[in-house]
Amino acid sequence: MSNHHLRNKELSLKAKGLLSQMLSLPEDWDYRRNTTLSVCGADCNAWFFDEDPADNAVQFVQLLTADAPLEPGTATARLTDLKQGIGEDAVMLAEGNWELRFDFAFEDSSLELPGGLNFTVDGKTAVLNSVSISPLSLRIDYTVDTPVQPGDNTSGALDRYLHPQEMFLTLTDGSRIDLTGFGGGVQPEGDTARCEISSVFDRILPLDTIESITIGEAVIPVTTS
Repeated sequence: MSNHHLRNKELSLKAKGLLSQMLSLPEDWDYRRNTTLSVCGADCNAWFFDEDPADNAVQFVQLLTADAPLEPGTATARLTDLKQGIGEDAVMLAEGNWELRFDFAFEDSSLELPGGLNFTVDGKTAVLNSVSISPLSLRIDYTVDTPVQPGDNTSGALDRYLHPQEMFLTLTDGSRIDLTGFGGGVQPEGDTARCEISSVFDRILPLDTIESITIGEAVIPVTTS
């Protein structure tokens, strides 16, 4: 194990202890540990993995969705008890609390696509307000031309507003990615229902590999130029 991290003055003693414990384990050791974090109204999963067993580093990954755009700055990851495995079978590797800080700097790779197209939801006309897509996620905002009824507030009753006839991505290689499993929410807005569908993709999708987004009868080209 290299002592490079022990000489790093930007790491706290707890961080150095955590990394020393992790780097001392066998190369095929599974560091993965799911957890739930909360950052400014955001939800995420996080885990460790060893990208290159030949080097002296492990990677910490955080998959994050937020109600508002993320701003560059300093990010803080707070960790409690390092374990291998999940649930009752998890084995404690290092007990304690750690706080890791690093620069949160990135380029916004999202693309805003124009709205205005019509499609059908539950037999009602819907108008697309906006679409935001990035290599990691997709958000679709639209308005259905029907009022939200009092009885619609029951669990599951609003789901019919969140399922256009069909919804999928078409990739440049001709394949499709089904989007009907995406979650969303509905808000009454006068005599209409304002709907938003969003989720994170299960893999990174470079925007130049996405040809179009189909929502019901509406087809929105994805043009990065």
